[in-house]
Amino acid sequence: MSATNRGADRNKDDYYSTPAWAILQFWEAFSKDYGNQIPAVTNILDPCAGGDKDSPMAYPSALASAGWRNIETMDIRTDSPAQMHGLDYLKTNAPHAGEYDLIITNPPFSLSVEITKKALLDVRHGGFVVMLQRLNWFGAQSRLPFWRKNLPVATYVHNRRIAFHGTKSTDSIEYAHFVFQRGNSPEFSKLKVL
Repeated sequence: MSATNRGADRNKDDYYSTPAWAILQFWEAFSKDYGNQIPAVTNILDPCAGGDKDSPMAYPSALASAGWRNIETMDIRTDSPAQMHGLDYLKTNAPHAGEYDLIITNPPFSLSVEITKKALLDVRHGGFVVMLQRLNWFGAQSRLPFWRKNLPVATYVHNRRIAFHGTKSTDSIEYAHFVFQRGNSPEFSKLKVL
């Protein structure tokens, strides 16, 4: 995950692992709101799984601790422990494209729109795509055409600022989990503050 104004705190490869508490806080709320639409046997993909010799893959580890299995992992970095490492999700056909129930990840900010568009094609009809992004992802004229066609069904805002693994402090910005659903582009996104 890439964030702005990290200065000397910036990792050379722009990799910032999401802390488990933020993932689990989101997952608890999401499960209450949408759990009836998630199959008991869920096919999950994290296309930007991250992880390295010093830290586990954030989303797969947190979801596994909550009891979820069938989590496929992909990452562009060759040092990632992802099942499919060294692969660029935007240039790769996912093994179960069109069949995933859930695609969840913390993508680089600069590629977030492209990754979301591809993920919406890779989930089944009614499947969910969840992206952790800065709350100001809603801004910018360049993303307005995307928002007009792809508004999330829900946006879960973390009221506590996130300190990503690999940094010494929190960002000076709020983050949210943006929840999209294939085949459902509402006029308004539900907002929930966690």
